[in-house]
Amino acid sequence: MLGIIMIGGPGSGKGSNSIRIAERYDISRLSVGDSLRALAEEASTSSDIRKRINNGSLASNEDVNKIVKTFLLKNKENFIIDGYPRSLEQAKNLTKILKEIDKKLSHTIMLKVSKETAIQRLTMRYNCEICGRSFPHEIRCINCGSNQVKQRKDDMSNEAIEFRWNQYQNEIDKLVQYYSVYGPNPITIDADLDLESVWSSIDVIFDEELLSIL
Repeated sequence: MLGIIMIGGPGSGKGSNSIRIAERYDISRLSVGDSLRALAEEASTSSDIRKRINNGSLASNEDVNKIVKTFLLKNKENFIIDGYPRSLEQAKNLTKILKEIDKKLSHTIMLKVSKETAIQRLTMRYNCEICGRSFPHEIRCINCGSNQVKQRKDDMSNEAIEFRWNQYQNEIDKLVQYYSVYGPNPITIDADLDLESVWSSIDVIFDEELLSIL
């Protein structure tokens, strides 16, 4: 069975690549970021979660952990989670949840991207509201053809992007150390490459191994 987490800085391609993995291996996918943004849209303008999401801050561990636990309780077989854990505390919580449902992670994929590349991608990034794919165009989705595309609020401000980047940098070394000790050992992918090259790197490394597990 597969239990995959995909971690990486903002603009590293977590969403795009986790969607492709989920589709290729027919496994359940959770995007914690998408789930939080959906909650923020439904919340009142004065709510804490809406303020946090719009200015690029991390949501509370309580909100995030609840989303992840609910997902895992419903999807105990093969799954991929992108954008979680983002801190050592969240990593420890994930270990606790998995232990409760008698399940383990099989892979930790780390998408390593430079700050320069991340900022360039994020300031140009638009998201399709129909299929969820991200791309550097604002007119029409290059995946499904929908014209229902928009830029995320936390991508519109250089200050918000900078804030998110610094938050990630403050935690990534702790996450790498944690999974290097407790496993699964992080597999690093060069996410500065273009999307297709990053996907090819993932495909080459995991294709034979993952297909043998399923």
